[in-house]
Amino acid sequence: MDILLLESRWPSLLKYLHKQGFRKSYIKLFSIEYSTMLQKLKAGLYLSLCDYQDKFIAHHSPTKTTWRRYAAVKKIVRYVLSGEYPITIERMAIEELPEEYQTLIRECIARDKEKGNSPKSQKNYEDSLKTFFIHLYKNGIQNLSEATENVVQSYFTCEGKIVRGYNTMMLIKRFLTLCDDCIDGITLEKIRSYLPCIKKKHKLYPALTDNEAQKIKDVLLKDDSGLSELTKAIGCLAFFTGLRTCDIVGLSIRDIDWKDKTIHVVQRKTRVPIHLSLDPVFANHIYRYITRERPQSGDSHIFIRKISRRPMDSHDAYKQCVKIMYKAGIRQVDARRGFHLFRHYLATKMIDNGSNLAIVSATLGHRDPRTTFDYLSSDYKQLKKCALSITNYIRDENY
Repeated sequence: MDILLLESRWPSLLKYLHKQGFRKSYIKLFSIEYSTMLQKLKAGLYLSLCDYQDKFIAHHSPTKTTWRRYAAVKKIVRYVLSGEYPITIERMAIEELPEEYQTLIRECIARDKEKGNSPKSQKNYEDSLKTFFIHLYKNGIQNLSEATENVVQSYFTCEGKIVRGYNTMMLIKRFLTLCDDCIDGITLEKIRSYLPCIKKKHKLYPALTDNEAQKIKDVLLKDDSGLSELTKAIGCLAFFTGLRTCDIVGLSIRDIDWKDKTIHVVQRKTRVPIHLSLDPVFANHIYRYITRERPQSGDSHIFIRKISRRPMDSHDAYKQCVKIMYKAGIRQVDARRGFHLFRHYLATKMIDNGSNLAIVSATLGHRDPRTTFDYLSSDYKQLKKCALSITNYIRDENY
């Protein structure tokens, strides 16, 4: 079925790429990945498009070229399965934009930084505003006061289909609020009225089940599971502490106080410091990895690549998660994987066991405790408690 969908929808995707004016090299990349994907699916090497996408990273070394290819694969799969058109950030320097657009981008980034938000937040603003203003500029709009409804709307839609969603729309709205004194009132209200009404999509998070979590725990703790000390160390840190992947691979030797049995981490995403107990369940694996498997390196990071002897990144850690799930016999095909599932499971179990949200928030290192409420949305037991009986509304049992 996926092969037929891929073959039937590829011509329309190719036509869209040409129509939108994508670079020849970009279209060539899509064409190569399409051919490779089709060939391997026909050979029976993968069960489905999702299977191909899920296993792509695990079968390639984590280089910039790999992730560029993976981005193209994801966009092809997304279009074939759900009809979502691919979008890309235009390669155009901010300095090439009109002065007003440059000023607004820099002012927005500066004000967001003053609010104490993370560098990632400023990067999101920069990327979204840059592409928005490039779109206006390429359509002849030299400043915001000249913007028309059709041009603004076309940034979010193509041929009647939404190509940029709720998050992008909300970033533009928040920018207008953040920099409202930099834009005249009439223009401000005009742009706000032109923005489309895009509903936020709510999906059930593909959380780990208790059975899956137990299988993961078993392979992490068993001596004969076949996993390396590296894999066990990273896996145990993710499973038992809820640390983000970027913080795990960012750990350095000086972050661990073996005497006081603590780990001190300043989170990369939020810059919030957290202090964790050095539990033997993962401390032993870290120690054995350092003394037995870790390559000799002058770098202070704990987790080092074997060949390049440079610090591991999140993509390297993802491969370790794939290995763990493979050994555990779970999520082999068409399923979400990654260490964020471990973090999510820890949070929902704490909530399920009656832990105070403030404690859960402190454990996860959230800057804003309200962020923890996101984990309630996929806590099925809690959701069931909110269910209302419809018994009193049924008039006929055959209805």
